Amino acid sequence: MTERDTVAAGGGYGGDGYLLCGHGSRDLGAVAGFAAIARGLAPQLAGRPFAHGFMELAEPDLEAAVGTLAAAGATRILAIPGFLFAARHVREDLPRLLAAAAARHGVAWHLGRELGADPRLVDALAERAHIAAAGAVAAEPAARAGTGLALVGAGSSDAGANAALTTLAEEVRHALGFGDAIACYASVASPPVGAAVEALAARGFARVLLLPWFLTEGNLLRQARAEARAAAAGRVELAEAEVLGAHPLVLDTLAARAHALAETPSP
Repeated sequence: MTERDTVAAGGGYGGDGYLLCGHGSRDLGAVAGFAAIARGLAPQLAGRPFAHGFMELAEPDLEAAVGTLAAAGATRILAIPGFLFAARHVREDLPRLLAAAAARHGVAWHLGRELGADPRLVDALAERAHIAAAGAVAAEPAARAGTGLALVGAGSSDAGANAALTTLAEEVRHALGFGDAIACYASVASPPVGAAVEALAARGFARVLLLPWFLTEGNLLRQARAEARAAAAGRVELAEAEVLGAHPLVLDTLAARAHALAETPSP
């Protein structure tokens, strides 16, 4: 999605504009994946200007996106964080960047909450796991019980975000009947992905499913996948699920966040 893909409300529009906020990446595939999510979300937000922007490393940046919405006539920016967990980016960086961009373009702004382990996202994650398991690891319940789950997140210096991934790993394990689950991290936090795969192998599992808690595929996750493959080689059978991506339940969750923002008065 480019700035020309913004859903415009016509000249003279005065009201809310939606902004989907991403982190940004030097990886073109990750940027394209987030743009695909934005394209999928746009039809559910028809009637108000809509754009997406990135905090860093990619274009359009948040200031450019706010400018696009202001030019389309938006007077208040409803910012939807495209982040799976609340950590420093959502609590500190996004508010700072949005405040600066809004001041520059003379608009108000209101930031929503992170996606979190919304039940719709958990269902989407479970579907990704089920597809990968049925295709390569364990289609039958008894076989799933003999499979270990490695749920991989980006990792954070925020202990709460990391703890939330551990809770999510247990939730998915119980929902799908895997024998065990370990939350692991592609960066910053421990255990790393390779250590999680090794730990599951040491617990006697012959099969491991690597399940990404990522919206998009990028360098960080590719490195984690390579680490998992290296750890699994000669030890366990490894299956890998896809990222959440533009899954319909991801789009539904983002749309619900947007609509809730529209109904909430700005502070």
